[in-house]
Amino acid sequence: MTDWAPYIAATTGRDPSARCLGAIERFDVPGRAADLGFGAGNETLSLLERGWRVHAVDADPAAHKELLDRVGPAQRRRLTTERTHLADATLPKCELVYAGSSLCFVPEEDQPRLWSAIARAVVPGGWFVGSLLGERDGWVGGEEPAVTTHDRQDIERLLVDFTLVELTESEYDGKTMRGPKHWHSWEIAAQRRP
Repeated sequence: MTDWAPYIAATTGRDPSARCLGAIERFDVPGRAADLGFGAGNETLSLLERGWRVHAVDADPAAHKELLDRVGPAQRRRLTTERTHLADATLPKCELVYAGSSLCFVPEEDQPRLWSAIARAVVPGGWFVGSLLGERDGWVGGEEPAVTTHDRQDIERLLVDFTLVELTESEYDGKTMRGPKHWHSWEIAAQRRP
């Protein structure tokens, strides 16, 4: 199992991702969100600061400690946390399910259960916003972290109950905390149909 504590420590306090901020801007008023694989908690805290109620899910104890250390008393009343693997999460009904870079770490055999839970959680008119890894990503075939990848047809099948408003494919050479890496990813914004 991957030790995420160094990643959490290195990313604590970063600005929330542009993807998360873009998701928040889709709403006139705050609602309920689920943050899947919240890591250092930067996006969860950004949602809380903007008045959202957030159900934050991560299996890593370091993630939970970091988030709970950073959240203020007023915001804590609008936060629920769940320490479990993403495919086992009990998601509430939400206007937004956000998954920054976490879903690729859910094993392939658990993906159908995960996506069924996401589809049940997002209310009609609500949004799923997140990213997935593509089949040419440099982590494919590596021992750790093991990843699940998707192509466009997979994404369309998984989000059959949604309208794909944005589906952007990116491929480039970049880096991770461990060094150079070839990235192949999909950025998704999808709205649940009535």
